[in-house]
Amino acid sequence: MEESAVPGHVIRTTIGGRNGQSRQRVSYIAEHVVGTGSFGVVFQAKCRETGEVVAIKKVLQDKRYKNRELQIMQMLDHPNIVALKHCFFSTTDKEELYLNLVLEFVPETVKRIGRRYSRMNQRMPLIYVKLYTYQVNPHTHQLKLCDFGSAKMLVKGEPNVSYICSRYYRAPELIFGATEYTTAIDIWSAGCVMAELLLGQANPCFSKIHPTALITSLSAVQPPKLGLSAERLWISVFEEDDEAFDFWHNERGVPVAHIKRMGANDNFWASGITGPCGPCSEIYYDFHPEQGTANVDLGVDTRFIEFYNLVFLQYNRKDDGALEPLKQKNIDTGMGLERVARILQKVPSNYETGLIYPIIEKASHLANVSYSQADDRTRTKLKGIGDHM
Repeated sequence: MEESAVPGHVIRTTIGGRNGQSRQRVSYIAEHVVGTGSFGVVFQAKCRETGEVVAIKKVLQDKRYKNRELQIMQMLDHPNIVALKHCFFSTTDKEELYLNLVLEFVPETVKRIGRRYSRMNQRMPLIYVKLYTYQVNPHTHQLKLCDFGSAKMLVKGEPNVSYICSRYYRAPELIFGATEYTTAIDIWSAGCVMAELLLGQANPCFSKIHPTALITSLSAVQPPKLGLSAERLWISVFEEDDEAFDFWHNERGVPVAHIKRMGANDNFWASGITGPCGPCSEIYYDFHPEQGTANVDLGVDTRFIEFYNLVFLQYNRKDDGALEPLKQKNIDTGMGLERVARILQKVPSNYETGLIYPIIEKASHLANVSYSQADDRTRTKLKGIGDHM
């Protein structure tokens, strides 16, 4: 722990001296740490002169990175943003430079309330999830944005390099170099916060969720939320995975005729010849249920499309081919956005969806060709452009 964050430690600094203000000495006594991060620590402190309780965020000024937090906070003056009272720099015996932001103290934060329920091994009430997704304090009824450590201003036309934000909360738009702000960035971050609150753990992942629990959540949410008919859904499981088969049928009510046991080539995922591996369970959509259930081949892409995949990583394959149980089992799961778009938009392929086809149309216009009348070779090239832009 940094010396200044040790309870009882006194921090002295000088404030003022700008715009005609007189300089004055102030001192703070550290009370206890309220948060930690990759670049520093936040501790609660009390001003010895006034008795005011504040939060002091002490952030290492790493020369490899550009910290914009102070610059951004000095620009912001809003009742829903934590107030920056003043700031000062300090150094350590190791010649490390720290920026100290003296902030309005917010007694309840999203992280703190989430940790509290996690320690009690309880799920956060849904009303709190809704409130804290918007970062509204249920006691004060105020929304306060407190952390701008990873904030940056997007300038139209200027390249954007996302280097500091946690990978769990970094929106795809930022990863791919967005130069213009969009609400999609907010939606991604809000979704991450919601997932963290619902799961009761930071950095949302599925490492602690049992396969049957995840199947429950997926099968309970997908059909009604996406408007998909349950009668059109088919399930594939690994041929030896009786647990997944029984759960889909007995717990979720999927007819036996709609559950296909498949071999290792289709339903046993591996990272390579050796390493983590495990059985899969996949969800397919049937475009032509009128063709019946006899002799069904889920690999016929004119009838079926796999749009959801679950990989139960539970083994480690050794050099001799033997499977040993992983100490930390986990689940990799994902849904294909363009595949769901194809289903909902009722188009013949992913390339005709609203995600990709506008790009193909633009490329066709620039090349002075007609996509609908082009030969297979030209259409393949246009699809390649649409798929990779």
